[in-house]
Amino acid sequence: MGSTEQGIARLEGQLKHLTDRRAELARLLADDAQPEVQLKSQLDASLSRRIEIEGRMNTARQAVTEFDTTLREQEQARHAKDQQIEKAREALEHGRIGRQELSVRRDTLAEQVHETGSEPAQVLAETPAEATEESWHTRLDELTTKIDRLGPINLVAIDEYQEQSTRKEYLDKQSEDLNQALNTLEDAIRKIDRETRTRFKETFDKVNTAFQALFPKLFGGGHAYLELSGEDILDTGVSVMARRPANATAPFIYCPAARRH
Repeated sequence: MGSTEQGIARLEGQLKHLTDRRAELARLLADDAQPEVQLKSQLDASLSRRIEIEGRMNTARQAVTEFDTTLREQEQARHAKDQQIEKAREALEHGRIGRQELSVRRDTLAEQVHETGSEPAQVLAETPAEATEESWHTRLDELTTKIDRLGPINLVAIDEYQEQSTRKEYLDKQSEDLNQALNTLEDAIRKIDRETRTRFKETFDKVNTAFQALFPKLFGGGHAYLELSGEDILDTGVSVMARRPANATAPFIYCPAARRH
């Protein structure tokens, strides 16, 4: 954007020069009761050129403004997607840690069940389908009372194993959902990147074409073009390369790459 603004500033300098020239010609015409035809022709040409340059400047300003707006919107959208992905990754990591803890606890409970001479799968198969948490809590209280009377016998390990197994299945489902959400977000970011590259390349080509056509008209010859300074469009800069005509006094013009933000 800095290179474009410098180009606009140069055009404004040209306009000021033409305005001063017009004022000088007007003064000469006022001093002379019968102005020369050549001076009047130069004045008319200067006025026409000023009008043309002002129109081109307005068009260039509008293009720069539209491009800045589009770029900001795309950057904001990308930032929002990055935040969503980061939150999803954090949730996925918490789920992974939770699964590991439950897996360790499940293995411990399974060992405790084995120590009682039973198999976890057999215990689960023998559990009634109509069993509810409330009823099992009631039953657990009853068994706890009986166990207290009998002494330290760990019969609740079977119930704990079932609870932890159910919890693990729930976390596995949550992990699957989070992975799907993460893939969706990453697909959305890739789509935004593709659209950003396409729109930037289209805008760059339009501005470059217009700049190549406008430069020789402004300076009476020479040539100029825009050049991308990087391979990745999302992180590249824009260089302005220009050479005025051979009879011009100004040297070769080179504007270093202006990085996009």
